[in-house]
Amino acid sequence: MFARSTWVAFLEPADRPARDDERLMVWRHSTNPGGLADLGVRITAGRDLASTDTIDTPTVAVISEAAAARLWPGEDPVGRQVRSGSEPTASTIT
Repeated sequence: MFARSTWVAFLEPADRPARDDERLMVWRHSTNPGGLADLGVRITAGRDLASTDTIDTPTVAVISEAAAARLWPGEDPVGRQVRSGSEPTASTIT
């Protein structure tokens, strides 16, 4: 299930300075393992969230194909990192 909290976040590739057209404004939602399947969302690459993804483990993200294509055109996004936020010290999401 999706959490009731929704935030706007700005994503950019963590491995290089972002061009203006690479910074994406996205809606950030929290969900539980299986929440995407409950909504009929098909994962085309990578993995779903797992019960082992906790506050004590590195943060993970599931992004859309459109976001992946904007951030890493023609490249495999699985395993890449994105920075969330507009500050240089923004957290990195794996």
